[in-house]
Amino acid sequence: ATAFATAGPTRGAPVRPGAGVGAHGAGMGANDPLAAAFKDDPLLPRLGAIPYGEGMAHAVRFRVWAPKAHSVGLQGDFNHWKPDEMHPDPQLPGVWTLDSRRAKAGDAYQYVIDGSIIRRDPQARAVRAHDNVSIVVDPRSWKWPASEAGWRTPDAKELVMYEMHLGTFTDGLVGDESRFRKAIKALPYLTGMGVNCIQLMPVNEFTGDRSWGYNPGDVFAIESSYGTPDDFRAFVAACHASGVAVTLDIVHNHWGPQELAVWRFDLPDGQGDPGRYFYADEERAFTEWGPRPDFSNPEVRRFILASVRMFVEEYHIDGFRWDSVFNIRYFPGNATEANPDGDETLRIANEWLEKRYPRVLRIAEDHAYDNGGVGFQAQWNSAFQARLSAFLAQPPARMDVGAFAVALKDLETGWVQFAECHDSAGDLNRHHRLPQHFDSMQPNGVKAKLLNLMANAVALTVPGIPMFLQGVEMHETADFSDGTPLPWGQARGPRKGLVMANRDLILLRRNAAGFTPGLKGDRLSVLQADNKNKVIVFMRYDSKGGLDAPPTVVVLNFSDQTLKDYSLRLPAKGIKNNSPVWYCLYNSSSPAYDKEFAGAGPRPGTGWRLSTRRAALPVELGPRSVVVLSMQGPADAKVIAAAAARTEPLGDWTVEASDDNEAAFDMPSADIEEFVEEIIAPFPYRFMPLP
Repeated sequence: ATAFATAGPTRGAPVRPGAGVGAHGAGMGANDPLAAAFKDDPLLPRLGAIPYGEGMAHAVRFRVWAPKAHSVGLQGDFNHWKPDEMHPDPQLPGVWTLDSRRAKAGDAYQYVIDGSIIRRDPQARAVRAHDNVSIVVDPRSWKWPASEAGWRTPDAKELVMYEMHLGTFTDGLVGDESRFRKAIKALPYLTGMGVNCIQLMPVNEFTGDRSWGYNPGDVFAIESSYGTPDDFRAFVAACHASGVAVTLDIVHNHWGPQELAVWRFDLPDGQGDPGRYFYADEERAFTEWGPRPDFSNPEVRRFILASVRMFVEEYHIDGFRWDSVFNIRYFPGNATEANPDGDETLRIANEWLEKRYPRVLRIAEDHAYDNGGVGFQAQWNSAFQARLSAFLAQPPARMDVGAFAVALKDLETGWVQFAECHDSAGDLNRHHRLPQHFDSMQPNGVKAKLLNLMANAVALTVPGIPMFLQGVEMHETADFSDGTPLPWGQARGPRKGLVMANRDLILLRRNAAGFTPGLKGDRLSVLQADNKNKVIVFMRYDSKGGLDAPPTVVVLNFSDQTLKDYSLRLPAKGIKNNSPVWYCLYNSSSPAYDKEFAGAGPRPGTGWRLSTRRAALPVELGPRSVVVLSMQGPADAKVIAAAAARTEPLGDWTVEASDDNEAAFDMPSADIEEFVEEIIAPFPYRFMPLP
C-alpha cells in the first residue's frame, strides 16, 4: 500500500496563542444561506446515510451532493441492487435525496449517477473501498457508558501526549480483535506511564491496509483494517474511562490521491475536470501529496466542517491536529500568496468548536498564528525539535550552550513540544530515530540512550504541551514506518528501565506526587548557562501562582564528563519557607534506569536546606544527565547541613523580572554556607503494567 507522509515549510513568526480567534464572524460567506445554520443550528441537515425512527417507523435518509448530475439512483442490499430514483432536495441546491424503509444498518449501497457512473457515498461512515461500496452505519446503536457523561478533557497544562500509529502500536499484541480493541488492552501501559492523552494518527479509510494515514480516500469513513466505527467508539470510551483524552490527526489540506471517493464524483472517468470538490486551476489544484480541496466552494467547506462535527458528536473526540495547515492557508507554488478561503474554513471550524465544544483542543501542525491566527490554541513546534536534535548530536566542545539557553527561554505555552514525531523519525521522509542520529554506529549504546532520554526530558519539562512519538520511551532505534511494530519485547525486557525513566519524568511533569507544580507553569527562566562545563539550569514556575506555587529547577549537563562539586545557582530569596529545602526528585544517570549508566549525581530523595542568604548548591552531575530539583519532597524526609561549596556558580545569567512574582525568585549574592547531604528514601516508583 502506498503511504504519504506530511511535512511542510515553516514561515512567518507566530503571535501569542489565541490572537485572532473570534475576530471574524463572517461564516462561510454572504452568499451561503446555510452559513448561519452551521454555526448556530446543531440540526443542520446532514448528508450521507442517516438512520432515523424506531421499529415500524425506522428508515434511512440518503442525501448526496452531486451538482453536475442529471439523475441519481440508489442501489444496495435493500433493493437487490436495482437503482431507486433519488430526487433533488428543494432546500439544498445540488443535493439529491431519498428515504428508504427497507435500508438498515450494515447494508451496502452505491449511487448510480446519470445511469452509468457508479460511486460510493463520500459521507459514508464505513466503506469497502476495494469494492467501491458504502455501508449504512447507525451511530445511535452504540450506547456510551454512563461514566462518559462526567468526562472532561484535561486542561492543556495537564496534558502529556503520546503520538500513536494504531497499526504499528498494536502489531505484536495478542488477540484476534480489531486493532482498536487490541489497543484497549495496552491502556494500562499508557496510564501506568502517566500518559493522559493519545494523539492518534489519521484513522480515515486509506488505500490498502498499511499506511501512515495521510492519504485519506474517505474522510468520513473509519479505516476498515483498524476496525468498525463501533470499535473506534469503544476505544475512545475505554480511553476516557482510563482518564485518557483522544485527539485525532485530520487531513484536509489534500485528499487521496488513490481510491478517492470524491474524485470526479458526478462526472465520467477519464476526463480532465477533477470535479466540484477540487480546485481546477494549475496553481491551486495539487499539493505535494494529492489534490487540494476547493475551500472557496461553500459545499466543500461544509463537507470538511461536517467531518469535524462527526468526530466530536459521534466519536467524542477530544481534539484535532490539523495536518499541513500551510497547504490550507497558502499556495505552495508561491509561499507568499495567502489563500483567504482556506483561512475562512479553518476560522469557522475553530470558532464553531470554541462556541459549542470549548474543551475540544484545536491544534495545527504549522502556521497556526500567521497574520493574527485563525483560532488555533496550539501548534507543533517542529522548529524546536530540529534545533534540539541538532544541538544534542554535536560533540560537547561544539555546543553553544548560551544560544540554546536563549532558545529555551523563548518557548511559550502555545506549542506542542516533542523530541520526535512521525515526520522527524519516519522512513518516508528518509529520517531516522534519534538514537541513530546521536550514534549511528551504536544506537543502543550508552551515549545514544543518555541523549535520547535527555531529549525527551527537555520536551517534557519546557513550557507547552509535551508529546512523544510511540517508542521513544522504549528507546526504539528503527525508523518509524507503517510496517515496523513497536518493540514490546524490549519494553518488557532490557529496556524496561528506560520506560521507567520516561515514566518518572511524566509523573513529575504532571505533578503526580504534588512536588513539582512548577513544571505545569507557564514560565521558564534560565538561571545558569555555563558554556565551559556545558550546563544549563532553568526554572519552571507559574507567573500567576506567586509564592504558593514554588518553582521547579531542571539541570542539564550536556557534557560527556562527570562534574564533581558543581555549584548550582538556585532561587532562594523571597520564598515562603525562610530556610528552603531543595530536593532531588530525578536523576537520569541512575543505574536503575540502565545498568550502563554511571550512577553519578544526587540520588532522588536527597535534600538540602539553604539559607535565604545563600544561592548555590554543590552537587555531582553525571555525564549527559538531567536532574530535577524541587522545593517540595517526601514528608518524612530528613535533611542535615554539611560542607561548603568549593566554587561560585559558573555561567552567570541575567534573569529578567517582568513581574512581582518573578522578582520574588531573584538570587542573592552572599557567600555559600556549608551543607551536609543525607540520603533519604528515593522518589517512590509506581507500578506500571505492561501488556
